[in-house]
Amino acid sequence: GQASRCSVVTVPPGAEIEVDGIKAGISPTEFVLSKQGNNPRKLTIKMSGYRTLEKAVTPNGQAIPIGLILEKQ
Repeated sequence: GQASRCSVVTVPPGAEIEVDGIKAGISPTEFVLSKQGNNPRKLTIKMSGYRTLEKAVTPNGQAIPIGLILEKQ
């Protein structure tokens, strides 16, 4: 399959990033996202005191930059 380099930056920094429920790092972070069939991968971005965000991302060999401003709960 085709993997994509995914970079996640959040405001404020320090959010926990999960891919399909598995920890991928703390923002700002960068990781390689491998393709799994035609199914999108589920990114979950969470930080205490802020709303949890979910994003579906489909790796296609291109870089995937993700910039998010977290909302207070």
